[in-house]
Amino acid sequence: MSNSGFDLRRMVPGRCDPWGLYRRCQADSGLAQKIGRSIGQILAEQHTQIVETDVAGWLPQQEPWPEAGTWIRERLPRVVADHGPIRGLGEVIDRYEGMPVAARDRALVHGEIAERVLARFGGKAGTTEKRRRAPRAKSTPAAGEERKARGNQQALGMSLSDATFKAVQAHGDGVTASEVLNYLSREFRMTIRPNHLGMALQRHRRAGQLENRNQRWYVLLSA
Repeated sequence: MSNSGFDLRRMVPGRCDPWGLYRRCQADSGLAQKIGRSIGQILAEQHTQIVETDVAGWLPQQEPWPEAGTWIRERLPRVVADHGPIRGLGEVIDRYEGMPVAARDRALVHGEIAERVLARFGGKAGTTEKRRRAPRAKSTPAAGEERKARGNQQALGMSLSDATFKAVQAHGDGVTASEVLNYLSREFRMTIRPNHLGMALQRHRRAGQLENRNQRWYVLLSA
């Protein structure tokens, strides 16, 4: 925290016990209401008081989903052979991508894919809303983290997918996602964003190599 505000991506030092806090909130409605009001006030301020000029140059304007119109058009014939629907969908895409967005209408959105979202929706995430953000930066903090992670992986000759599997494999009694992050940092010197780890874990789950029970990851015996 500084005089100019706080960094949303910075880890907050101190005890982290989300399930313990959850149980406290179940037993103490006053505490639950206090936390809920505080979080609501933070989100309301974040989404109503931060304008385009505040984040210009470091937040992207467009989310990576939905895909670009050219990408969709190339693949439509694989789904439907009728030129009528293809033409109609193309018109919808043109209207969507050509929609003007005034500066006063731009707002912050949470567009990162989190492990809990992937787990709930089977690895697929997205929205039908028009994504609106400030102009894309040439270099963002997130991009810097990704490049650092890729550099670490290349230096060790190991992909994030392989390292993630080895991390779970090293914990016979199961391991949380947070513990996997710590293991990757300690054993492989990898600096990985939580949402990227979540995607790697879910890919292994869909491949039948890992399973998740009670927020802990296990290697399947057949893997």
